[in-house]
Amino acid sequence: MEIWFLLRLGSNISLKLFTINLMDYELTTLTLSMVKGIGSKSIADFWNCREAPSSPSQLRKLLANGAIKRLKVAPERGDIEDLWSQAKRIVESCKEQAIHILGRAKSIPIQLQKIENPPNLLFVKGNVDILHQKSVAIIGTRQPSNFGLQSARRMAMFSSQNQWVVVSGLAEGCDTAGHEGCLEVCGKTVAVLAHGLGTTYPAVNSELSEQIVKQGGCLVSEYAPGTPPSRGTFVERDRLQSGLSKGIIVIETDVVGGTMHTVGFAKSHNRGIAVLCHPEKYKGGVKTKGNEKLIEENAAIPLTNQNDLLKYLTKLDCLSYLASSSDTQTHLDI
Repeated sequence: MEIWFLLRLGSNISLKLFTINLMDYELTTLTLSMVKGIGSKSIADFWNCREAPSSPSQLRKLLANGAIKRLKVAPERGDIEDLWSQAKRIVESCKEQAIHILGRAKSIPIQLQKIENPPNLLFVKGNVDILHQKSVAIIGTRQPSNFGLQSARRMAMFSSQNQWVVVSGLAEGCDTAGHEGCLEVCGKTVAVLAHGLGTTYPAVNSELSEQIVKQGGCLVSEYAPGTPPSRGTFVERDRLQSGLSKGIIVIETDVVGGTMHTVGFAKSHNRGIAVLCHPEKYKGGVKTKGNEKLIEENAAIPLTNQNDLLKYLTKLDCLSYLASSSDTQTHLDI
């Protein structure tokens, strides 16, 4: 299988179109991701200027010749060969576990390709097709109020019944309620993970992750199977939740935390932002401070009832995925 690349040559307007063998792309990208000092942006820069090497020796030569400027010293040939072999084992393991590997230039959803710092690879367990369908992210604190839990579940149910895929992060609390509400009405949901496939964090959601796949949803990660979670991977997970969705719905959040990371990404990605507006008796608490701040700053659309949610989803349906916050976006007035 081949993937197509279209590259601009230097400052000239002329473009070069060429194909890359998908296996070479996967092996090269995986190998580079394991080289100390090389991050996702450096890997993206690597693909912006050359065709794929088909062997570890070719890759070593490119790195030695400065293919990645941020890399001061190229790895030794033996090290590259070891990493290339490890990448091969990862690809083979994914095939055995029915894990799809999506490459940036072909299979990764268009909405993700347009964000800043898009993933170079996506590992997907389950139904890949739903990643290309309209989706809304339902997110919030791991320790919501009962009102927040019920609201997350109801909003997920309503969104699913209106043909929206529900995206969330498989965390306890609001994320779990969103996934479960979607599944309750036989909807499809995407769980974006902060670690590699093959394990579940938190472990208490192992059965939920299996049910998501069984009911036609999928688990998504930009990390190779077996990669453990870390503080940084949770932030990157928040970026993908926004990137995959046309808009987000904040259930409950403090003024700082992972949910607010996702809000920040949604702003930069030009995604819709809505927030649950609580009854007076719930306001003023830590769990709703972020909600109230977003509403006060006119940074999010308040949702008080099902009619508000329907209007928000209808507006989202009319939006296109835009490349950056400098583009003009339809104002989501409801």
